[in-house]
Amino acid sequence: MGVNILEFQDYLNNKIDCCCGKKHKTMVKKIILSHGAIDDLANIFEANSLPDDIFIVSDSNTYKAAAKKVVEVLREAKYKVKELVF
Repeated sequence: MGVNILEFQDYLNNKIDCCCGKKHKTMVKKIILSHGAIDDLANIFEANSLPDDIFIVSDSNTYKAAAKKVVEVLREAKYKVKELVF
């Protein structure tokens, strides 16, 4: 069973009843799935008043697939980026 984009919307900035019996709140306000989204990160961060200090955590596979490019794009835009790859 796959997860579609409409299901993601149900979780954004919302309380969720969990099978553990507790309610969990997500702090995610927006999910952007589009071609070239990484290249637009600096504009997205600026439009959402996100801080200049960024800490990126990824495993080595995710780093190769996307996080390396994320770090490059944000540094080019003068964000102070620290990273942890495990």
